[in-house]
Amino acid sequence: MFINPKRFSVVRDWTQSRGPHWVLPPTALTLRYEEAGPDALPFVAVSYHLNYASPTQRLLEAEWLTTWADKGWTTPDGTRVTLPAIFAGDNNSYPAPGGPGDPALPELQAIKNVPHRLHRSYPGPGGARVPDIRPDDALRTAGLEDAARYWAAAPNGDPTAVSRTVNACDTHGPDSRIDRVYLTPELLPAVTGFEVIEVDEDLSDHHILRLFLDGDRLAAILEQAATGEPGGLLAHGAADSYDAVGPPWPCLPKEVTRETGLPNGPDAPLLLTGRLAHGQWQRRPRTQRPPARMG
Repeated sequence: MFINPKRFSVVRDWTQSRGPHWVLPPTALTLRYEEAGPDALPFVAVSYHLNYASPTQRLLEAEWLTTWADKGWTTPDGTRVTLPAIFAGDNNSYPAPGGPGDPALPELQAIKNVPHRLHRSYPGPGGARVPDIRPDDALRTAGLEDAARYWAAAPNGDPTAVSRTVNACDTHGPDSRIDRVYLTPELLPAVTGFEVIEVDEDLSDHHILRLFLDGDRLAAILEQAATGEPGGLLAHGAADSYDAVGPPWPCLPKEVTRETGLPNGPDAPLLLTGRLAHGQWQRRPRTQRPPARMG
């Protein structure tokens, strides 16, 4: 996980509190968004990679991920609240069907690699194996929202938000959306865009997810949440406009910026997580005109 230290400070690193539940332990940080002010709530950011081969282990890991959506915080007036959270990662499993435009669940017999059928399925109620959607179900049961599905259905959103993140291949089945970003609901009004940036398979077998959060709205949400009172931006629904990509992060590997079109330079988007950039959000300076949206 990359963060811009000019805009975020680490309140807590959860490295020592992850337990033995993970094959590939996630990175989890409690971060303060400095531009929201010292009395605003921090939030939790998690970059994760669920188990590749075992659907049983994968479900266990997804269930433990939800503990970072339940971290308490005491506000300056003594009120106990739960921190907002954002999760981004490789789920090695499918989202539950039902979202318009989502890649269809695979027919297991179409997956020619027989061990991979096992890796991507579990025994259903009648004993027959079915595609594994249980991590997605667990995360959404815990109250988290799939950011791509949210933006695809938003009034001014983009249905391509739910595009494939892994390409079809002969051995491993059809196009799929196994890389996803999840948010706690109070952060949804800050979402102003979501896109999938396809990359060459020589660079990665996964595409890049890019999530945009409006910095002013994020600050307002964190300030409102610190009061412990309901309301705030959540009542206003989906964001009504895009914020285009702003100053870029200087530490992205050159091959990533060259092959994906992500910019490189002296300033920074706010945060990158995951295999290349499973999640990215950023705030433009108030004095900067928004540049054209990158497509």
